[in-house]
Amino acid sequence: WSVLGVQLLGGRLSACALPGATAADLPTTRAACTAAGGEWRPPPFGSFDDVGSASLLLFEVSTLEGWASVLYAAVDASPERDSAPVAGATPWAALFVVSWVLLGGLVLVNLVVGVLVDTFADIAIAEAHHTRDLLRYGGEAQIWAELMHEGLRLRPIRYAACPDAAAAPLRAACWRLVHARWFEPLVLTVVWTNVAVLAADGYGIADHTAIVLEGINHACTAFFVAELAAKVAALRWEGYWADGWNRFDFLLVSGALLETAIDAYVALVALLAPSN
Repeated sequence: WSVLGVQLLGGRLSACALPGATAADLPTTRAACTAAGGEWRPPPFGSFDDVGSASLLLFEVSTLEGWASVLYAAVDASPERDSAPVAGATPWAALFVVSWVLLGGLVLVNLVVGVLVDTFADIAIAEAHHTRDLLRYGGEAQIWAELMHEGLRLRPIRYAACPDAAAAPLRAACWRLVHARWFEPLVLTVVWTNVAVLAADGYGIADHTAIVLEGINHACTAFFVAELAAKVAALRWEGYWADGWNRFDFLLVSGALLETAIDAYVALVALLAPSN
């Protein structure tokens, strides 16, 4: 959510602070503010200029402390970066703030508290059962009872059989690839790399840094598309879609491809637009 906030509102909440100037006389752009001797500052409650600042601000909003001020500032955010806020310029930003208030302030916080309370209750019940069984059966019998209990809880992991390499060599190769011991750690490494790249993006970073981050992001997207294709080839669509994590992965990859297509379309329109 912090990454989304940086993409939507990064650099769009700041305004010029110029001593002695009235609100009507304040410069409306960062360049004009700097030329007039002013300082381009974010709001006092914080900003979405980087992931750290956005995370801190969202945490404060999740406590329902001052969330209305963040809502009004987001609605007045400038349509362009390095420009002063304009009243009611981005009304869609209210959806971002309100959805986080509902999700973060009313769901996630209560969910964490509920999980903690439930976990402590389970530990207390388990310790009570352990003491009771220890008194009833003795030490070795208690260990045997716990092992039997854990064994009955285990369920075998179902894997699709490897296809015949002679009949379907490509599918068999994809099956061996996705079931290799190193494949899942590699996917997890790429996932965390992509998260780090998204977190490193922010308002005011150098142009060459932004180009490098964008290139790494596109490389991670290409890897995820290749992973999806390999799993579908190995498991067939029915086997792939039967797993809940695969369905979640499919939605994420589809969203990444949609974002890439939109960025490419915007860049193409800007390239083909007639210059003045």
